[in-house]
Amino acid sequence: MAEIAVIIRLLNNRSGGAERLYCELANKLAQHGHQVSCLIYESNYKQAFYRMDSKVHVVNLFVPFKNRSLLTKLSQKLVPASYKKKNFLFSPLDFIGAELDFILQLKRFFKGRKPDIAISFLPSANTPVLVATRGTDVRTICTNHNVPQQDYGNPERWSQNPLDRYLRRVLIKKADIIHVLFDEFGNWFGDSVKHKVRTIENYVPDDFFLKDEVKQKSNLIVGIGRLAPVKNYGVLIHAWAKIHKKHPSWSVEIYGTGPLRKQLESEIKELGLSKSFILKGHVEDVKSVYDEAKIFCHPAKYEGFGLSVAESLARGVPVVAFQDCDGVNQYVKDGFNGLMLSRQSGEEEVENLAEGLSTLIEDDEMRETLANKASDSVKEFSETLYYQKWERLIAELDQLQKV
Repeated sequence: MAEIAVIIRLLNNRSGGAERLYCELANKLAQHGHQVSCLIYESNYKQAFYRMDSKVHVVNLFVPFKNRSLLTKLSQKLVPASYKKKNFLFSPLDFIGAELDFILQLKRFFKGRKPDIAISFLPSANTPVLVATRGTDVRTICTNHNVPQQDYGNPERWSQNPLDRYLRRVLIKKADIIHVLFDEFGNWFGDSVKHKVRTIENYVPDDFFLKDEVKQKSNLIVGIGRLAPVKNYGVLIHAWAKIHKKHPSWSVEIYGTGPLRKQLESEIKELGLSKSFILKGHVEDVKSVYDEAKIFCHPAKYEGFGLSVAESLARGVPVVAFQDCDGVNQYVKDGFNGLMLSRQSGEEEVENLAEGLSTLIEDDEMRETLANKASDSVKEFSETLYYQKWERLIAELDQLQKV
């Protein structure tokens, strides 16, 4: 069995998909006999949103400002933050202030504890881990939970510091293993590191797959996701405004929280949709939401995997999404388990979504046909297969280490 450090930057009460996978992977590895340490770096950590097994050792590496390195203190005081973020001249200072002590704490842990493998989650942990493991015998698996061209090429995602973005793109290729969610995503990293790329898709929990016939459903369209720009719920609001009067017995419910809540609430009110389009906030029993709905709508611009989409299919709910939504378009197939629409732009995007929803609302036979194929269409994303792939990957890396 291996000693494994699993690293994520922030974990406190975060309910995102990557955080869930982080906790559940750590739990499963510990239950299978590995020694597992969960390393984080945040000032206000109290507890993980998702359950952590008692066998998992959680270590918060955060260093209060008064105890930080002199170089960190100087970098944070010398230049105002407004100058450091996007100005390449000051970007090394910004990088030092943000990352140096995290890297130093990681290196101390790796040298002291000497884990066999470090598994990092998300770019904010990948780069520090790859720097900190230099000069050690620790093998690295850097995980990627989104579309690589977004995490490594989109300047609006993660740190906007030019040096951080540069190191993110260069150092990822130094990992022993580069994890991606779909084979197609691995192509972004190029032929020179193709031999390092391994695909492990996210999984749908075993108890989500239909075993019994679902109860009578409501005339309900649901969406589940963070209320953030990438999820594109504003387009759904405007699409529903065009068709809600044609379908007075139907309604839309969106589950999730996020920075756009007030803006979306305002749009709903302005368009007179308050009675039929509801932002429901966080939900604990997500299965009951899927079981109530007849349609799952996911207008996102892109996804790494789209866990809520896969879960909805597992519960027998057909999906309406856009053809160019990376991740989702890997397993939602138009006319088979959902409708995949042309996005185009501007008002045409709204029109196409409105038309797609109307089609599925009005055509009971089509909706039932798609629903009947939905659950089986995502059986490859089983919990059992997910952990088998991780165990094989760890065994592979362990063998490499002993050569």
